[in-house]
Amino acid sequence: MRSLSCRLGVLVAICLGAAAGSASAQPNLVIVKLHTNPFTQGQVGATYFIGVHNFGTGPTAGTVTVTDTLPAGLTATAFAGPGWTCTLTPLACTRSDVLAGAGTFPTLTLTVNVAINAPASVTNVAQVSGGGDTTPDDNRASDLTDILPAVPVMPLPWLVTLTLLLVATAAWSLRARRPHA
Repeated sequence: MRSLSCRLGVLVAICLGAAAGSASAQPNLVIVKLHTNPFTQGQVGATYFIGVHNFGTGPTAGTVTVTDTLPAGLTATAFAGPGWTCTLTPLACTRSDVLAGAGTFPTLTLTVNVAINAPASVTNVAQVSGGGDTTPDDNRASDLTDILPAVPVMPLPWLVTLTLLLVATAAWSLRARRPHA
């Protein structure tokens, strides 16, 4: 099974074009998945964007379903897009309107929280099915997501001590440089 993987900064049209192959008289749904910036351990509200395009020349028929399989370390908090009906359990969105050949459904946004102990990178996978698509080889997209370490938070007493130390050092330095009269 051929898989599509795109990174931010790559045009969706290029990613979709690479996966589509030749157009057919039937619907041919292709999915692409992207995210912005690296995620951070402990981050709340990180987002993925999922696009579905019909590379076939025929319209879709019936229900189109997008499912997402989150890796360990990510927890879905919202999944939505204009015209889509979405659920968090299972993580899926559906719609039944017709998508013409060469058409694109509105983008889905998947919002996740990143665990404080999430690994340095994860791969998130989304899949599209239904709509009369008979070419499943390009119905899957993966997105390798880098996760940065959490920024340590300095406890307040340490911050106060550091600030006082810096102020005292600066005051001493100014006194030491004053010329004596």
